[in-house]
Amino acid sequence: MNISFGTNSFMDRILWGNAVSEYMFSVLIFIVLMAALWGLNLLVTKILKNITKKTDTTFDDFVVSILEKAVLPAMYVGAFFPATHRLAMADGAKLFINKTTLVVMTYFVIKAAIMLIDYVVLEILDKHEDDEGRMKSIKGLMVIVKGTIWMIGLLVMLDNLGYKVSTILAGLGIGGVAVALAAQAILGDLFSYVSIILDKPFITGDFIVVDDNMGTVENIGIKTTRIRSLSGEEIIFSNSNLTSSR
Repeated sequence: MNISFGTNSFMDRILWGNAVSEYMFSVLIFIVLMAALWGLNLLVTKILKNITKKTDTTFDDFVVSILEKAVLPAMYVGAFFPATHRLAMADGAKLFINKTTLVVMTYFVIKAAIMLIDYVVLEILDKHEDDEGRMKSIKGLMVIVKGTIWMIGLLVMLDNLGYKVSTILAGLGIGGVAVALAAQAILGDLFSYVSIILDKPFITGDFIVVDDNMGTVENIGIKTTRIRSLSGEEIIFSNSNLTSSR
């Protein structure tokens, strides 16, 4: 009987469908990738941040922020994929890893998209918009925009996961019609709010006359607009009522 304790025999031993050497090589790949990402993270958080603090522009600060909060975390998760993809494993385990990676990557892509929109709307437009009330209204509109981005991202993710998005959209369409019929007034005010923000028939601080009421616009909300009358009362109009008035 021959018993071998050599290194080769141990490295060639098969565990759960893979040689020990394959597991060690995968671990090595993962360690190398994590070390590279750690160095990149150090470069971003320490060196680049110090450089961007000395510049007058905000774009470089945004780039560093999106790298730190979205790109690098996604790369950390992505480092696990090439390290394990080469290993033989059960179909269920491989499918779980692929789907988990897809879900996490989708989250960070959506997060990066929202950060980009925040920068464009709230930073660049802020430099060209002197009306503080209008900027406040735009921030309120951003809630709707972000919700739309999340919905689109989730639908794309579900489609890549193998779910029948067309069936989901059909269900949402039927439900959407029911909700729209039940909430016509609310949706009408919402679209009127968008019209007021984009078309600017009046802005915060303007003095307006609507039918027998007059006053100064104090706040433009998603559903209502508040006006302070000459006698001091606060008059609340629905947005659709204002956009349909002369």
